[in-house]
Amino acid sequence: MHRHHWQDWTTCAIGLWLIVSPWLLPISATGIGGSYPAVGTFLVLGAVVLGLGTLALFEISVWKDWAGAALGLVLILSPWIFGFAGVDAALWNAVATGVLLAVISLWSHLLPHEGDHA
Repeated sequence: MHRHHWQDWTTCAIGLWLIVSPWLLPISATGIGGSYPAVGTFLVLGAVVLGLGTLALFEISVWKDWAGAALGLVLILSPWIFGFAGVDAALWNAVATGVLLAVISLWSHLLPHEGDHA
């Protein structure tokens, strides 16, 4: 049986934050290169992160921790990949949530799980 770690709930919260953040942060205004790539990135990655966190609440698997870390890296790099590094609020939102997601995913991977990995 899987013990729910706080990291699973935090992953869900990060996903929800990414989905609502375009309307709560000043990134809906057009910046250098426009902010539409930032909004789309946050909506899509937010939905994926929320789905990943939800899966982690129901079952346990090593790949979910690694997927969370990979999504964190994608979030960190997304301002440069998708061209919204000129929108400060979007840049810092992506980097901060990406670092947080990567750290908690790797942390969760290192925690003991019943019947699974270390």
